[in-house]
Amino acid sequence: GEEFQCHKFVLSLRSNVFKAMFTTNCKEETENVIKIEDIDAETMESFLKFMYTDAIKIEKLDCNLLIAADRYNFRRLYSVVLRHLLQTLNTENVIEITVTAYLLNNDILLEEASKFIFNNRGSIKKCDQWDDIKARHPGIATKAQWSF
Repeated sequence: GEEFQCHKFVLSLRSNVFKAMFTTNCKEETENVIKIEDIDAETMESFLKFMYTDAIKIEKLDCNLLIAADRYNFRRLYSVVLRHLLQTLNTENVIEITVTAYLLNNDILLEEASKFIFNNRGSIKKCDQWDDIKARHPGIATKAQWSF
């Protein structure tokens, strides 16, 4: 429900997905509006801030931002967030990171999260949503090479 004023030129330079939107005869090009419904406003604000400044507060680096960077093929941001997630794996975020790695098909992140879970299996509790996650993504436990 929030609007962000942006420059097509900047978006196109940093993301080939945006570039494709603006160089074809599509709705985004003619209306000068991109409606994004699958990324929350806070994440989009961080995404755009990094796009313009190449800087971001460390507390803004999360799985949602990694998904947004992947979706819009913003490689620089993807790399920054990925490196941060790999360095900050802990018992509170490892399940969310594992699911994100699985959804993005990022084998490096998935492998590191799997190792972390294996090495810390006594201190990681199955989150309440785990059964729902497995139901929506049946291959996650197999691909991650572990299960609760």
